Amino acid sequence: MSNDPQPIQHEIDAMSPDTLKLYHSTASPNSRRVRIFLTEKGLMVPLVAIDLGKGEQHSAAYRAINPRRVVRTLVSDDVFIPAL
Repeated sequence: MSNDPQPIQHEIDAMSPDTLKLYHSTASPNSRRVRIFLTEKGLMVPLVAIDLGKGEQHSAAYRAINPRRVVRTLVSDDVFIPAL
């Protein structure tokens, strides 16, 4: 058994603007951090706005995307990427 980091790197390399989508709120500092990170990396990903004032993060549709119902949610190929 080796400590080869390549499988993790392969997963990171597999993420591209074509496979990513960011559910965000303009009022969320965490969303802003992710948008800044993506911009610094030169990744243009589709953005889906979540209206916190209307409680859209508590909808059944959003819960299916992120069971924790927190805003910012990064999705790759329709798979939720949890916050670290």
